[in-house]
Amino acid sequence: WHAACAVSPECGGGGENQCAEDAASLLQARRWRPSSAQTAIETHAAGPLQALELRAVRSSNRSAELAPEAMPPTTASVETTAAWKTTTMTTTMATTTTTRTTAVVRGPGPGRGMVPPDGKALLGFIPDWRDTPQGLNGRLVAAGGLAPGALGMFVHTPMRDSDRHAIQGFMERAMGAIVVVTAEPFEFDAFNASDAEELAGFCQRFEEYGGSACIIRFMHEMNGGWYPWCQKPSLFKEKFRLMATKLYQVTRRSGMVWSVNGGDGYPFLGGQYTAKPSDPWYHELDTNGDGKVTLEDDMYEPFYPGDDVVDWVGITLYHWGDAWPWGENDVPENNVFVKKLRGNYVGYGGDACAGGARLLREVLRGLQEEAADAAETAALYVEGAPFGGKGSEMEIRRNWWKQVYGIHRCEPSVLCGGDLPQLKMINWFDIVKEEAAVDGNVAKWGFTQDTIMTRQFVQDVLGSTWAQLR
Repeated sequence: WHAACAVSPECGGGGENQCAEDAASLLQARRWRPSSAQTAIETHAAGPLQALELRAVRSSNRSAELAPEAMPPTTASVETTAAWKTTTMTTTMATTTTTRTTAVVRGPGPGRGMVPPDGKALLGFIPDWRDTPQGLNGRLVAAGGLAPGALGMFVHTPMRDSDRHAIQGFMERAMGAIVVVTAEPFEFDAFNASDAEELAGFCQRFEEYGGSACIIRFMHEMNGGWYPWCQKPSLFKEKFRLMATKLYQVTRRSGMVWSVNGGDGYPFLGGQYTAKPSDPWYHELDTNGDGKVTLEDDMYEPFYPGDDVVDWVGITLYHWGDAWPWGENDVPENNVFVKKLRGNYVGYGGDACAGGARLLREVLRGLQEEAADAAETAALYVEGAPFGGKGSEMEIRRNWWKQVYGIHRCEPSVLCGGDLPQLKMINWFDIVKEEAAVDGNVAKWGFTQDTIMTRQFVQDVLGSTWAQLR
């Protein structure tokens, strides 16, 4: 995917050979590359984006033949789109995107959604909003690690001017990584086709001007009770499919992630947007037909929009402590991450095996061409331990990242044994913020601002042989 250097100012004008060398060095630097990096380099002469598309087609089990009109746009058609970097922001943002026929490419390799090959995973981070992609990358690299292969951000949609500035600035600074855009339609009823086209247009220009791809995480945690789009299955699926359609029309490598919240506490009674029996969509959530919505109902299936518009299946799964009420600085139980993901957790936090609390077990079992994404994860540490708990910040951090990345023997995580091979992206929530769930205290989810802790992460995770292979 980094071979798109013919449209990138990063190539330095060295011609085809230089572009091929740049592509190879970038792929090597990420330590995640196609099964044959040489294949990507050898096909580069056919045109960088065309080579990527052809390679993705060869690696896909169900891709269609690419028609000539599905090839990359000509220089003339690119020129009809506003330049990626412009001194007049409003001109860029108002640009009408160019619609073209697109072959939906699935399967391993750099196809639609940029899903890694089997046995590989993207190292992802969500930087603090006061941070920058370069700042986070620099701290990880200075500690002896790698720049992330995926970087996440949040925007409102319909977009405000501040969102347009934020997404363009973020993409300009994250050209070497996949950008995971969590798009939040807080004016849920107002979101329409033009709003979807505007967001898709940013991903289109990001691809065309040298970026790798976008992954749109649209209306995340829809099974929760805290966003306007929560617990409205039919409306959610309608708008999700609209967003996917507009994205697929104008991009080649970008994709969609259907991203749920971990089911602990479902149906989240008392939430501002938790469905009520009087709501017209309440019956859609009652999957077992007993007239009420409980933990025994399937907390995911009512929201699933269809395989044709899902490239990634994501989940938000944090360590908040051992049990509600949250806030204690507790070292996580061994294997709690993968057990909650699998739906067979029984521990301090209760029983997550009953009914719909199987979490993503059935979805994950059925994944073939989609991949699993730990879309947001981190472990809670509250400064000063106002709610008690015996774990130090370092103990809690080390335990959780060993579980999530699964790279240390078989404790505290079974992932090191190769379990859950579909888990192909892990995004650490590298943010420190006041958290309502712990009475407004500052929750330290992120760690890269701490030099000692960042070095420990690099040593524990990125420095292991297992991680380097993965």
